Amino acid sequence: MKTEMKMFAIYDRIAEESSAPFLARTEGVAVRIYLDAIKSQAPSAIQDYWLYSLGVYDTETMELTPKEKASRVKPSEGLEMEAVNE
Repeated sequence: MKTEMKMFAIYDRIAEESSAPFLARTEGVAVRIYLDAIKSQAPSAIQDYWLYSLGVYDTETMELTPKEKASRVKPSEGLEMEAVNE
C-alpha cells in the first residue's frame, strides 16, 4: 500500500498568503481540488490563485518531507499527469 501523499497549498497573490496545506494522492487530484476551490471566484479573480507543490507526507511514519523550494503547479499539467497515470 502506498503510504506517501503529496502536499499542496493554494496561494492568493492579492492577499499574499496561502491556504492551509492539503494532501492529495496525485498532482492531478490536487489540481481537481484547486479547481473546485476557485470555481466560486469571479472569472477575473481566478488568475490570482496559484497551486503550489510543497512536499510529501508519509501516512505510515507521519514524516513530512518538504521540497527545498515550493513549486508552482500549472493546472493543465496536473490533469495531463492524472490521465497518463491511469
